[in-house]
Amino acid sequence: MRDKFSALPALTKGTLEALIVNAGGVVLVLGLQLFLAQLLGVEHYGLYSLVISWLSIFVLICGLGSEGALLRFLPEYVSNGRLDELKYVVTRYAIAALVLSVLFALLLASFGPTFSYAPSSSLAEGEFQDAFFLGAILLPIWVLLNGTTHSLRALKKIFYSRLPDMILRPGVMLLLLGLVCLLHINALITTSAALLFHVLATVFALWFALSKLQQKFTNEKSALSPVTKAERRSALRDWVDVSSAMFLLAGAQVILNQLDTVMLGFFRDTAEVGVYSLAVRFSAFSLFGLQAVNAIAAPMISEIYADKGREELQYHISKVVVLIAVLSLPIFVGLILFGGRIVGYFGSDFSVAYTILLILLLGQGVNCLLGPIGFIVSLTGHHRRSVRVLLFTLAINFVVNIPAIYWFGMYGAALTTAFCIALRNILLWREAKAEIEVDSSLWFGCAYLYKKGFLRG
Repeated sequence: MRDKFSALPALTKGTLEALIVNAGGVVLVLGLQLFLAQLLGVEHYGLYSLVISWLSIFVLICGLGSEGALLRFLPEYVSNGRLDELKYVVTRYAIAALVLSVLFALLLASFGPTFSYAPSSSLAEGEFQDAFFLGAILLPIWVLLNGTTHSLRALKKIFYSRLPDMILRPGVMLLLLGLVCLLHINALITTSAALLFHVLATVFALWFALSKLQQKFTNEKSALSPVTKAERRSALRDWVDVSSAMFLLAGAQVILNQLDTVMLGFFRDTAEVGVYSLAVRFSAFSLFGLQAVNAIAAPMISEIYADKGREELQYHISKVVVLIAVLSLPIFVGLILFGGRIVGYFGSDFSVAYTILLILLLGQGVNCLLGPIGFIVSLTGHHRRSVRVLLFTLAINFVVNIPAIYWFGMYGAALTTAFCIALRNILLWREAKAEIEVDSSLWFGCAYLYKKGFLRG
């Protein structure tokens, strides 16, 4: 078989590992959200979701774009035995991330309740203060967990990189909530209690991820030749150059994903935030196939592009986008046909979430049809173009969301978000076609693979 088929076993193996973890994660997350929604009620669940949305933004900011640098450099440093340089760079990034996360935690605890509390809310102001205080405690722990799982992913330890976030965190939270139910103290479950459980679950997930990362490096040996200060500084400059662009890219991406929820919390009450957040979480399930395939495909994109060129990358991307479609289609169909019934289990207060879900699925459908387009552009040396596209769509999202949420509430937020998700992917797809000469669309991928004989017979 030709060499261009050689990437398939690695892609299939990594995707299967990610699928196993993601499948378990979907069940656990669904169960967790059902538990939380029923135990907390729509107001408390909305406050919990609002705090998590703020944290998601700050976690990315505090990460300083290290995910892109880790994906780009960590495998190379390990394979070349440059562990001293790696330790030097990663240590400084970890210190900077921790310091920044503590500063943002203080800001979140001090000003989060002020921006989010509305006098018309049925919740007391003290409940907002307690929730944001626990969110501030969670922030540095979450930042460390993200850095550790990104490192495992860069080393292609896909199973262990997904396990802490997809299985351990929701699993531990479910166990704690189940224990509360068994002890018949459900009345003690408030937003603060749920966030406290989140802190404990994240600490456990961090311990597990760090232990797996330490195992990976136990048997690794550094290069025999000593590393000079100039080499260390050069390595740091390389990481800063890549991570600074990726910082803007990843930050804009997360803000784009969370801005609707945060702005909804500013203009509307926590009940609407709760309903909207539930729809957002269900729409995220539609990305099950995309995320599973991306987990292994992303580290391979820059490697294939650098070593084998555009033609090999096109072949690889075509396989990836077809695999994403195969995995995503049943989920989209299931959410459309049975989403209303599933949402009904959360209670009558959440019933309108199904309409929001259908709107959001329009944007996520375009996302899946165009494959891992963000990684294609950013990991082939065109990350600055990705930043420009994301900042443009982020600006549109912000400007349009203000009147949309003010006049139409969560429906306006959903329509704006779906439009911006689709627009971002279409613009990046056009950039990839023009600058890299790679087409990540499903229709082109099917035609390309058929022409190459991959889909015949």
